[in-house]
Amino acid sequence: MDAPTDLNEPVGAPPPAADLRGQLDIDLAGQSYRLRPSYEAIIKVERELGRGLIQLSSQADLGALSLGDVGTIVTRLIQADDDRAARWSTARVGQLVYAEQGGLDRMQAMLAIVLAEAATGGCTAEGELRPGEAMTLGTTAIPDVASQD
Repeated sequence: MDAPTDLNEPVGAPPPAADLRGQLDIDLAGQSYRLRPSYEAIIKVERELGRGLIQLSSQADLGALSLGDVGTIVTRLIQADDDRAARWSTARVGQLVYAEQGGLDRMQAMLAIVLAEAATGGCTAEGELRPGEAMTLGTTAIPDVASQD
């Protein structure tokens, strides 16, 4: 699948992180992006979806987020890391999540980790991982879809 043209402009490799941050890298349409759970990004997500961080984190851990919810969360967390994503459509990002190997299931597992870090104080307001923290909170394992038949 080609990089989407309606997501503003496709971005290449994500900008280098100055420090280890409370974020995960994801691939969409052959491009790598970062999910950065900054305070501002989380507030936008809560307002747009009408649910709080704890509820969203729990729903992601249960695999109970809708595709639209995932598109919104992924878009806002990428935008927190990359200004070039400012005009992206949450619907288009949802379509890209749907089309990726592992799709919605894999993305929810990744969001469960990122949102749990944000909900439990594992990140700074800028979305950076606190010193000594590791992205291992929660019980959700990210499925290795490459090894599944």
